Amino acid sequence: MKKVFSLGISVILLICTLVAVEFAIGWHQVIKQFGVMTLQDFLYLMCLMLFTASVRTARVMVSLRIYRNIPALFHVCNTHNLFNNLLPMRTGELAFPILMHRHFRESIARSAVHLLQYRLLDLLALMCTAAIILANNYSYTLVALIILIALTLLITAPLIRQFAIYMLSILERRFNNISKITHAFRQLPLQGRVFWCGVLLTFLQWAGKLAAFMYLVEILSPLPPDIIILAIVGADLSSVLPIHGIAGSGTFEAGFLLASYHSEVETATLLEAGVQLHIFLLVSAIAMTCLSKAIMFIHALVARRQKHHNALNL
Repeated sequence: MKKVFSLGISVILLICTLVAVEFAIGWHQVIKQFGVMTLQDFLYLMCLMLFTASVRTARVMVSLRIYRNIPALFHVCNTHNLFNNLLPMRTGELAFPILMHRHFRESIARSAVHLLQYRLLDLLALMCTAAIILANNYSYTLVALIILIALTLLITAPLIRQFAIYMLSILERRFNNISKITHAFRQLPLQGRVFWCGVLLTFLQWAGKLAAFMYLVEILSPLPPDIIILAIVGADLSSVLPIHGIAGSGTFEAGFLLASYHSEVETATLLEAGVQLHIFLLVSAIAMTCLSKAIMFIHALVARRQKHHNALNL
């Protein structure tokens, strides 16, 4: 019943979003606005999204220390991203440990624990970005406090892990299968070069993603830059939180609107920009997944031909 209830909420969010956009703006107007984009703009945006996808893959590669079959890893990361964008209530997150086990024989528990780390790093990156943006309108002391909290969490990550392991050890007395998760937490790199490299790649990934999103919204809408970046951060925060509609419908737009509610821009204008950004997000996720599939197929084909060539030489 819980699954049916969650799915029902997601379907309702999707229907409400479709109807609200039609009555407030009109889907024809939303799609028509994409016509102002040039081919050069589109290629630039796709390059930024490719850069973001590549950095995301590099983070997984460094964190899990997988240095073989990079095309397959690139495909896993992009497929996970696509499922995460399309499926409701964060169920797309399940794709990552499943795909990592299928392609690289990684433990489900280990992949899940690393995924949790990625999501927490994503949240910290968005917090720091929001703090820098708010520096123009709020006290620099508050901004410095937010960044200080983020740095403190990063530095004290090993201590937080020890607390998590202690809590899991208590649960092990009732649930035997938690021992694998506890072991995965003990192996999680939370200090040293691997950890800080992952932190750097996280901020680099979000820099590329935010740059692409901001460039798109600036092309399609008259919103000022400070409102754009704040609304984008709000929309991206909705992708980190557990509440998530089908294809992010409703929740993405709500995050976009709520983050910029204090502005004097009309709600219809904000909603139109949020929907257009959401469409681009979904299209780029599909495009990156198709590209990764093509790269993996070509890599497998080349490897097969090379193997056949070596066999003939022998």
